[in-house]
Formats: sequence, C-alpha cells, structure tokens
Amino acid sequence: MFEFKSISIFVIIILNSIFAISCVQNESVKTPAIEKISEYSILNNKPILKIESQGHISSILNLALNEKKQIFATSSSDKTIRIWDLNREHLIQTIRLPIGKSNIGRMQGIAISPDGNTLAAGGSSLVDEKVDTSTSLNQSVYIIKLSSGKVFRRLQGIPGLIYSIKYSDKGNYLAVGYYATPIANYGTGQSGVRIFKSDSYNVLKDIPIDYQRLYPSLDFNSNGNLIIAGRDGYLRLYDNQFQLIKKMKMIYYGKINPISSVEFSSDSSKIAIRSLNYSSVDIRSGTNLDFVSRIGYVWGGLNGIAWSKDSNFINIGIAHIDRIGKLGMTTANWNITYSVKPKFTIDKYSTQYNKSEKKIFIKRSDVGNDTITQIASLEDGRILFCTKEPSIGYVSKNWNNRLIMPRPFLTGLSGYHRSLRVSNDGMEIELTSRTGTIRFSIKDQ
Repeated sequence: MFEFKSISIFVIIILNSIFAISCVQNESVKTPAIEKISEYSILNNKPILKIESQGHISSILNLALNEKKQIFATSSSDKTIRIWDLNREHLIQTIRLPIGKSNIGRMQGIAISPDGNTLAAGGSSLVDEKVDTSTSLNQSVYIIKLSSGKVFRRLQGIPGLIYSIKYSDKGNYLAVGYYATPIANYGTGQSGVRIFKSDSYNVLKDIPIDYQRLYPSLDFNSNGNLIIAGRDGYLRLYDNQFQLIKKMKMIYYGKINPISSVEFSSDSSKIAIRSLNYSSVDIRSGTNLDFVSRIGYVWGGLNGIAWSKDSNFINIGIAHIDRIGKLGMTTANWNITYSVKPKFTIDKYSTQYNKSEKKIFIKRSDVGNDTITQIASLEDGRILFCTKEPSIGYVSKNWNNRLIMPRPFLTGLSGYHRSLRVSNDGMEIELTSRTGTIRFSIKDQ
C-alpha cells in the first residue's frame, strides 16, 4: 500500500511523462504590431503542459472531411486539432497551435483543401472575447501542411473571432466567417466573411455584415456560388464572383428566425437551412432561394445536418426530449424541464415535397446519450458524427453505429478537482474529481 500526502494542484507538472508539451514558438508566429497589447494577446514561449490521451478530452467543435485522401479533421475545446484515417479508423496526427489563457487557441473553424494537402484553422488566436481590447480585431487563420503538421502561413488581420472556414469545391478560394462581440469599445461591431485566393492567400473580397454575434455559417456549391447565413436571420446568396444574387430574411410565425447552419446539396440544386430557435430544416432552391419543402421535428432539437451524396435525402442529428411542461404549439416557445438527458439519433428524411406530409421519415440510428455536434455524409453511405462528450463514430450503411473514438476515461477530469495526491516515492498519483477517483502509475505509464 502506498501512503499518499495531499499537495497543491499545481504539482500536476510531475505528470510530464504522460503529458505533451504545447509550446508557442515566437520565431515562427509573431505577434502583429498593434496599438494596444493586453496580457491575453502576448504569446510567450513558456511550455504549457497538456494531457495527451490519443484522443480529444473535451467537446468536439467542428468536423472537416476530405474523402479524396480518406481523412477527416476534428477541432476541440481541448485546443487540439486531430487528423483521422477514415479507412483504418484511427488517429493519424495531432496538431497543436499556439494556445493561452481562457479560449485562446480554441479553433472553432477548420477546413481541408479539396486536394487534401492543406488544413485551414481559426478561432480565438490572440485574445479572450471578454477582454476589452482592440487586439481581438486581429485574429488569425493558420494554414497547415498536412504532410508535416506544420504551419506555413498565418493570415492575420481578421476583424473578429473566427467561427467558420470553407474552401471552394475547386480549391481556388478560402472563405472565413467571423463575428464581433458586444463589448465596450470593440471596433466596428461588424461580423462578416473574408474571401482569400488560395494560391497566394491574398484578400480578394470582404463582405461586412452589420450584426455583432452573427456566428456565420457558409458553404460553397460546385459552381463556386457562396451562401452565407447567421443569427440575424438573413440568407445571402452570391455568385462565383462574389456578387450578391439574392438576400432574404427567414420568417417563422411572423418573426425573423436566426439561422444555425446552411449547406448546399451535392448537386447544388438545393440548400438546407437549419433553424436555431425551431426544430425544423427548410429546403430552398440553390439558385434563387425559393421554398421547396420543410422538415419539422416537434419534440426535440436539431444538432447537425448533412445531405446524402445523391441529394435526395438529408440526414439530421436530433435530440429527443423527455419533456415535462407545456409547449406553445403556435409559437414553438418551449417551457420544458428535463427529467433525463435527451436521447440522440441520426434520422434520414426525404427532401421531396409532399403536401400530405410535412416530413417524410425514412430511417433512424440511435446514437445514445452523447450530444451530437457535427455530422457528415460519406460517399460509401456512412454518416460520420462527433459529440460534445466527446466521441467520434459513424452510422454504417445498414444503419448501425460504430465508434472510432469512444468517450475517453479522462473526460470528467477537467474542473471541479477535489484533491490531488502523490505517493511518497512519487511514482503514483491519485486524482479525485466530480466523476470519481483515478490513479496514475508513472512507472507503468
């Protein structure tokens, strides 16, 4: 038996044999010259110790797919980007970008180029959004060579926190969606989209949107047309020269409806629009935004959409709510308390309009209690999904699900630590958190 003694949480550094060092290198990433510098914006070269568990240990934020190279990427609140092999279903590499306090280093937007050689990533790269400083007007997108995992370009001067990134289908453009935050003295308060040429990464066009917390969603179709939507409730459709074709507002029950995400169908003929406040997906024309159909799910929330490759079906991640309370059926304002955690499924719907049915349900796969954050359809019929807990998996062609990355045992160790104890010989560490007690062996790793 080992005799343990209680010590400060800061001695966790002795776990360095199982930790990976995420270190910011000032030679390769320079802080831009700006008028006002806060302690949050200075990236120093001190190593920051992080647990390396060969998988994410915090909520998965985004998913980027490239089937040509049979790879996909995931970004997480644990401030890592991980590249996975679709065929072998295992981790290929972990990319660690400069990180700092609070949200600094959390990459909300990621995209893989169509040739599969390059990854673009952006999020909160310099400051915490709660800090009153003009430095948040100078966020960065990192351009990374996937062959080496190294940053080879840094696109600076993005005037807001980065939320979404997309390469055009031919790979000649990169669109970066950003948003402003309503804090004192924060620049223009505009959100927007910045378009770069992918060959030089020079700025081609800025599309400013006079709305603060826009959280812009964007997508390209095969012709290079661009759709932009967000919390202001407007759809904006642009041609392949980024000239506005049509702008329209989404109205639900007489009110402007904030939009959570948009996605072109594979054949570019349709656009799926996921509502933020209502459990519904609108299908509209990809050329003029005319209404096609609506898929509504009454008792639940929608957590991700993905078109089938033939563009005839749409897959939707759904939270099924065990409800207690009343639902306002006309306004869809919910007054609900949860008796249990919602169950999550991925459902397949037909997008062919049928006046006798508002939704045409096809199939369902039960994902369990893990909160779906993103889904993506694959050419072979599988549906990739990732979750908040976190985990990664897919629904197979016969609609069974399989996990690529199960929920790691370290998931519950972040925050709410009750004690950290080390054995007298320093070879075992015991950590007690809200989810229980785990003991590490330094000798056995």
